[in-house]
Amino acid sequence: MQINPTNPLAPRSGRFAAVRTLAVAVAMVGAGGVLGWLLLYTPIVLSLVPAGRGSPGALAAGLTAWVLAIAVPASLVIFGMARIAFVLEAWAGHFPRRPVSTMRRALAPGRSAVADLVLEDGRRIHQVLVGAFGAVVVGEVPPAEFSRTDGLRWEILATRNQWVSVEPPAERAARDADRLRSWFVSTDRDFVVTVNAVLATDDPRVRGTAACPVISPDDLPTWVGALPVQKSLTPARLARLQAMVKRAAAGKVIRR
Repeated sequence: MQINPTNPLAPRSGRFAAVRTLAVAVAMVGAGGVLGWLLLYTPIVLSLVPAGRGSPGALAAGLTAWVLAIAVPASLVIFGMARIAFVLEAWAGHFPRRPVSTMRRALAPGRSAVADLVLEDGRRIHQVLVGAFGAVVVGEVPPAEFSRTDGLRWEILATRNQWVSVEPPAERAARDADRLRSWFVSTDRDFVVTVNAVLATDDPRVRGTAACPVISPDDLPTWVGALPVQKSLTPARLARLQAMVKRAAAGKVIRR
């Protein structure tokens, strides 16, 4: 009974992009502070201001130097702080902690679970349960703070003012189940693995489909336990299947 956590090497990782943006924002704040100190607390700007009554051109140049000395560092600091605030806010909502506790409750002897399973084509499936029933794709729902829907179309907030269309969660989970099934067939042709999809969420915006029902997270263990056993999945085949998904999901193993 084990869970492989998030794959830190998953391509195009949202977390990596957030860390990179955060690092750039921190660098901007630091650069603004250093530049402001150099310009305001050293003779650099004062050397551009004419002593006494200078020509109009020299006075204009000195005034421009003072304005830039204040505006440029301040802009770097303000913009950097704004980006830091936005990234931290997005990190708290866009990248919530995965429901590891829910996955753990669904585990039982002979079952295992992985997070961020990466297929050979680069596709990433966030959560997969494996057991005598075959496999179950546990889909994800975008946080309400960073997503919106009219009942059919779903959008997520990519930047502060940009919304991007995405697949509805139930359709995405069902499609991931199809991809996982095809991957199993292409990797091991001895037998066909039964793959189900489910959404374990209390979000009232989500609607299930025939291929992907919606259940409460608390009901996931019962729902998985009610799945029929796949008779063709012998203990040897199940062990081979679990080894396949573990190889496709990197990370330290967390035991129940």
